[in-house]
Amino acid sequence: MLFVVNSPCKLISSNTKDPRSLVLPSFIKFAIVSNQEFILDYIDIFIESTDTDPEDAIEIRLIVKDGCSLKYLVPYSEIARDFTLRLLMEESVIVKDLIEIYVVTHNTKGSVNICVNNAGPCFSVFGHTTRRIELNHTPLISIITPVYKTSIKYLSDMVTSVTNQIYTNWELCIVNDGSDDKDLTEYLQSIKSPKIKIKSLKTNLGIAAATNAALNLAAGEYACLLDHDDTLSPVALLEIASVFNKDPEAELIYSDEDKLTEEGLYVEPFFKPDWSYSLLLSQNYICHLSTFRTDTLRKLGGMRVGFEGSQDYDLLLRVVESVLASKIHHIPKILYHWRKHAESTASNIEVKPGAHLSALKALKEHLIRIGSIRSTVTVGAYLGTYRVSHRDYKKSPVNIVIPTRDNPEYLEACLFSVLESTYKKLSITIVDNGSNNPETLQLLKNIERYPQCQVLRYDQPFNYSAINNYAVKNGAKADRYIFLNDDTEVISPDWIEQLLQQIGRDRVRVAGAKLLYGNNKLQHAGVIIGIGGVSGHSHKHVPNSHPGYFSRPHLIQNVSAVTGACMMVDAETFEQVEGFEERLPRAFNDIDFCLKVRAAGYKIVYNPYACLYHHESISRGLDNHKEKLFAEAIEYMQNKWDCKNFKDPYYNPNLTLVSENFSYRID
Repeated sequence: MLFVVNSPCKLISSNTKDPRSLVLPSFIKFAIVSNQEFILDYIDIFIESTDTDPEDAIEIRLIVKDGCSLKYLVPYSEIARDFTLRLLMEESVIVKDLIEIYVVTHNTKGSVNICVNNAGPCFSVFGHTTRRIELNHTPLISIITPVYKTSIKYLSDMVTSVTNQIYTNWELCIVNDGSDDKDLTEYLQSIKSPKIKIKSLKTNLGIAAATNAALNLAAGEYACLLDHDDTLSPVALLEIASVFNKDPEAELIYSDEDKLTEEGLYVEPFFKPDWSYSLLLSQNYICHLSTFRTDTLRKLGGMRVGFEGSQDYDLLLRVVESVLASKIHHIPKILYHWRKHAESTASNIEVKPGAHLSALKALKEHLIRIGSIRSTVTVGAYLGTYRVSHRDYKKSPVNIVIPTRDNPEYLEACLFSVLESTYKKLSITIVDNGSNNPETLQLLKNIERYPQCQVLRYDQPFNYSAINNYAVKNGAKADRYIFLNDDTEVISPDWIEQLLQQIGRDRVRVAGAKLLYGNNKLQHAGVIIGIGGVSGHSHKHVPNSHPGYFSRPHLIQNVSAVTGACMMVDAETFEQVEGFEERLPRAFNDIDFCLKVRAAGYKIVYNPYACLYHHESISRGLDNHKEKLFAEAIEYMQNKWDCKNFKDPYYNPNLTLVSENFSYRID
């Protein structure tokens, strides 16, 4: 079956940042460059006239590639005084890459101003894209919705969002959970669509039981959960059906989401990562829109009574126990609009104070079911987030490798903060890379007096990769290594336990810590591949007291890489991937290492509860983008990993690759 999808788009080639008014010359030409093909609807040019003489006019000509030319003759009197001149398209105009705009003023005795900034004239371009999606399989999708004393306006909006779906093979299963509200009863009775099934319960059983009753009505191969006061994007079910066409064995599909205000505004978009088990233990980030195999839900018994407020979280945790990670799919598009109103957790999670208690219970029971009976669950740094601490990890020998060169003050602070760690089954290997400062040499002699410390000499030109590889080969042997910069200081004494408990669980072989600058702003909260062309640190320079993007800096989660400034690595895995790449002596060796680990089929975790200060690059200076070695490192990473086009599964394509602050992508 063929489906045609029209999606509105807005292309701003010259936005209104720092605008100023400029008298329009008699002739001006500028171009709009597009990075996508779309159908042009209209263009807004920010221009005004103070002259009302109808004989005065502006001639505007649009030239689109392939010879399409449009001409407008606009009297000054029709130009708005709010700097907006809208040029509507009366016919279908396809833009592929370029629009040229020519503006000529006639009878220039009038005053015409145009809004400009440093990029040139200010304008906005609006259009829409058309996609044709052909599906070989069009399964029936059942939408599961319990209702109870809901606003008829919100419920009607929900139903309308379903009936407006581009995908047509759906059914809506509504269960009235014993509500005696007259308006609700009358509204449900007024629905006559054969695709909408309605059942009323005699008594109020609660959201879990009502959801199960709706699930019992479902005839679809797949079932998705939709709250009574929320709405779906028109393409929601089509996008879901497309995934099932690509992977008929898919078990769980989830999408991005946003919030819908009472005024009808879409706000707070949540652009999610792909499947991350560690993040799910820290936060129900999957939430809306979730779609499951109906048979899977029935085998699990549907929702469980006793987990009200977090019944969907409990369901997700039970589902992921029985399905392969490869059968969990994320659609990086906003398909679900979560209603914000006074009685909704979308507005305030404290509206349902028992929800987080139910979530803690769901997490604890999940951990027991998978055999982690000694793991504990507590509330995270922010309401709606959780901290899982695993107590059943192996107490393995750990060797901490610290390269250094003539940096005695910071090395001493680093070393003694490490010696205050609560984990005692450790050794420390200091690798001296050619120090000659008497103060440094004396400190190294003092360090060798500690039974758990040894000092190795590496008198070769600085090469971070070679130094650490040398230390692993010639230093103390251990099951786990921590590669640590000498300009770090431990903040959390149990940092080693925090990293160690992640290794070996769910194929995790590398764990990284939260690193702060001395002013308590974030230096590292995991690495995102693709930012700046190669990689960047999540939430860099954001205050540690700030929640960040949906609390991400403060949650245990899977990431694509962590910084080598503090990185724990499984010894066998280090050997398997042949250590650090010595052709990367200064930059990106840690990123390359992590990508090698992932290419070998293993995972990496960022744990914010292992926290250190990092006085970044004090001992060797900051990498200079102009240096030859840095340029060579960039070229190496691009050739090997194609970082510019790398799709980081733990980021989101709707987020920026220009900065590290999780702002929205606008290019």
